[in-house]
Amino acid sequence: MKSHPQNRNLTLTYASHWRGLPLLAKHTPYVCEYLDRILETLEGASRTFPRLLVARFDLHFPLDLEVPRAHAISRFIKRLQREVDVYLNGRGSRYHCDIGHAWAAERDLSSRQHYHVVIFANKDAFHTWGRFPRENCGTTSPTPEQGLAHCIVRAWGHALLQDPCAIAGTVHFAEKGIYWLNRNKASYTSDFEDIYRRSSYLAKAETKEYGCGYRCFGYAHKFSGIRVTD
Repeated sequence: MKSHPQNRNLTLTYASHWRGLPLLAKHTPYVCEYLDRILETLEGASRTFPRLLVARFDLHFPLDLEVPRAHAISRFIKRLQREVDVYLNGRGSRYHCDIGHAWAAERDLSSRQHYHVVIFANKDAFHTWGRFPRENCGTTSPTPEQGLAHCIVRAWGHALLQDPCAIAGTVHFAEKGIYWLNRNKASYTSDFEDIYRRSSYLAKAETKEYGCGYRCFGYAHKFSGIRVTD
């Protein structure tokens, strides 16, 4: 391990595994501190929910939004929990669902950053994405009965102060972006390793910028609010 050249508070690893868990080899080096925070969040989520859903998606800023909203990701995370609570209460669900999360802000060839996000939810409350929202759907609010994907789009619209229907296309749901983890299944260890390996993408050092006025990484800490690190 060695210090990150752009941020001496962080260290880098070029290894193929971290804490005995596999990483996506082609994306090395990784930020060690981010790898630990992702592992901490996944372990906490699995302890909280024996049947866990993990969902992977990206958040982009609309091209016609001249200045990205300050603190957009923090606004999104807080609003997402509210959208989930309203949705489950509206359905009369007997399950609660505190949302765990990890996110990374990156800038590649784009003129502005975007966010890679992983959320951790109660699989008894959400089994999959539900229906996907349509861009320019002709209504000011996607119906709350549509599931997790609609909760995500509504939360991102709130964070940007935009109509959710107008910005639905800026939320990119990863192909095969839903994973399940069950503490009572024989495949728990291998499933845990696979989810961690896929989630490790958020900890890669490439395309992250420091000293630019925005945070590069954030995560849920023990399912009690938002904790962030630069």
